[in-house]
Amino acid sequence: MKVYLIRHAQSQNNALMEKSVELYEAERVADPKISDLGIKEARCTGKYLSKLHDKPEVVFTSAMRRALMTAQGIHDETGIDVKVWTDVHENGGCYIKGDVESGMNVQDIEAEFPFASIGEGVTDKGWYLEEAKETEEQAYQRAKRVVQELYALSSSGQYKAIALISHGNFLNTLLNAFADRSPAFSCYYLIENCGLVITNLTEEHKAVFTSINYNTHLEELESERMGISKFVYKYAKILSP
Repeated sequence: MKVYLIRHAQSQNNALMEKSVELYEAERVADPKISDLGIKEARCTGKYLSKLHDKPEVVFTSAMRRALMTAQGIHDETGIDVKVWTDVHENGGCYIKGDVESGMNVQDIEAEFPFASIGEGVTDKGWYLEEAKETEEQAYQRAKRVVQELYALSSSGQYKAIALISHGNFLNTLLNAFADRSPAFSCYYLIENCGLVITNLTEEHKAVFTSINYNTHLEELESERMGISKFVYKYAKILSP
């Protein structure tokens, strides 16, 4: 099964970070929308996926608003079914300055994203019902579960290709989980907004990665986007221990 792992489009939090770390820390929200640029990125991604010979048959997305809005842009361009998968949320859960929030509930998602199929994990109270922010070790264990579920889905033969919309830190954790690397000794895979990680899952439960941070489908937006090299240069200290 081919898997297109997609980081969500630029969120309003991401846009704040591009201006300054101080602004991001002051105005960050727990569950942001995507920005105007993010809307364009999502549509470009949808157009790219729609032209593929082996385009995804279903799009799985986290229950966070920025991921669902990215899924909406892709759905609008492709008509591909969208399903919510709560286990692929961002590391830490839904939180703001240490305080956790429950995220959107069933009614919220049905009203804002009627095209999405809501699976288990989203309740009338929300989807993040933990009492504290998720730890990195907990995120890693969750990523390992997602890896096993992806292999099981591949083995089932239900789909030949899928897309999964998630988040920068969780996708990094997921790639390390595929390699069975402990978070304490992990590599960091930096993926831009709407960057793609493309992999094929084999019958032997091996993941063959062909692209990491594939982004040529976003070239028409180059003048508006920060780009990975500038991001690394500007925020290298944030990524350091």
